[in-house]
Amino acid sequence: MGMLAAGVAHEINNPLSYVLYNLESLTEDLRLICKKEETLTPSMLADIQNRFNESLQGSIRIRNVA
Repeated sequence: MGMLAAGVAHEINNPLSYVLYNLESLTEDLRLICKKEETLTPSMLADIQNRFNESLQGSIRIRNVA
C-alpha cells in the first residue's frame, strides 16, 4: 500500500511542481512588466502563452491521476 501511495504522490508532485513554478514566475514577470509599463513583444507573449499552456497540461495530468 505504501508503494502505491508513493507512486501516486510522485505522479502528482512532478506536474504540480512545474505548474507552481510557471504560475509563480508568470505572476512575477507580469508584475514587473506592469510596474515598468513595458510593452509585450511577440517573443514575450509567446513565452507567456507557453508557460500558461504548460501549467494547463500539468493541471490536466494531476486531474487524471486524482
